[in-house]
Amino acid sequence: MNSCKSHIATIILLLIGSPLIAQQTEILLAVVVHESIATEVKNTEQLINIYTLKSQIWDDNNRIRIADYKGENYLRMQFYDALNISTNDVKKIWLRAQLTGRSVPPKVVDSVQSMIDLIRRNPGTVGYLPFDRVPADFNILFEIQNGS
Repeated sequence: MNSCKSHIATIILLLIGSPLIAQQTEILLAVVVHESIATEVKNTEQLINIYTLKSQIWDDNNRIRIADYKGENYLRMQFYDALNISTNDVKKIWLRAQLTGRSVPPKVVDSVQSMIDLIRRNPGTVGYLPFDRVPADFNILFEIQNGS
């Protein structure tokens, strides 16, 4: 009888725990570029280098152009939280680069559709989208998962 209770308890824990496990590995955001950019980002450090302007040229020698969301956008907060960078620090980096002539400011959009349109019109632009909104003609450079 104890063995039966033990098996039932195990099954219940598995059933209750399964959604939690699935939720931990859910892909939230995709860092994307136009389909003409054939490169990949292998780790968070490379992605941070792009968004902090340490990397400014794609593998094909085209300039990397950054796209970002306005203000306190929820996607923006998720993105920078996953990179473990404050939005204020990123603003400072971008402003300093702009003032010294090292880089142009990022293109700022106010919606997911605006981000898609911007990347589609400007092949060197990198941005991020909810994973379920990535168009089929975009290349995914990096996936940001829940809990990353």
